[in-house]
Amino acid sequence: MNEDITTLIIKELRKCQSHKKIVQKVCAQSGLNWKQAEQLVVLLEAQRRRTTVTRQSSPLLFLSIGMLFLGIGLLAFNVQIIFVLFQKDILRQAVSLQSNYFGMIELLSGLGLTTAGLIGLRKALLYMFPG
Repeated sequence: MNEDITTLIIKELRKCQSHKKIVQKVCAQSGLNWKQAEQLVVLLEAQRRRTTVTRQSSPLLFLSIGMLFLGIGLLAFNVQIIFVLFQKDILRQAVSLQSNYFGMIELLSGLGLTTAGLIGLRKALLYMFPG
């Protein structure tokens, strides 16, 4: 494969040109027929997509793990609020929860962060290990 043609294809893919225009330019510069040029463009696009996904998956993985640990920490720190709801004097506990609304916000935030961390972790692992 000619390095000049490869560079041209990658440059045109970065510009987000349509496949037809890229294939036309490749045909004009390399002398390949339409089918060969189209296969070359598709091959290079697939390789480029794989390297882009690999570069993006590492930060996504670390961010997801961080969110997961932060969410689990918030849930563990505020788990007493859930236990308070199951005690005998529910009316008194409801009044005390009303004064402790920051704990409820932290509990819901922990639940949201844990969920987002699990979803992000799943996506990052699927990018890294497509199956």
